[in-house]
Amino acid sequence: MLLLLTVNNELKGTLPKELGKLTLLEEINFDNNEIEGTIPSEIANLPYLNTLMLSKNFIGGIIPKGIMNMTQLQYLGLRNNMLTGPIPTEIGIMNSLLDLRIDGNLLDVSYKPIKNVVPFAFV
Repeated sequence: MLLLLTVNNELKGTLPKELGKLTLLEEINFDNNEIEGTIPSEIANLPYLNTLMLSKNFIGGIIPKGIMNMTQLQYLGLRNNMLTGPIPTEIGIMNSLLDLRIDGNLLDVSYKPIKNVVPFAFV
């Protein structure tokens, strides 16, 4: 199991697109730092990633649609950032997703039909 854990380290800067080249990663946890910028779309290139935790940072932009195609992703934590735009409707077809936390952002929460069933921890 390969993990990249940097929780509570006051890290500053952006998430590098090169993260997408670390294809054996199973967990990325950058919770509670000072990360800015956007979520690089290259993160969707990580076939074994089951946990992506980026909560409590200053990450903006949209949730990349490629994340919705990650078949191993079980835990997605993006709460308390500055994410904008719509919540991708494809979230509802992520069969592996067990825990989704996206509260505390600037997301468009207007009603849109979400495909399939929304995970239990959708907050």
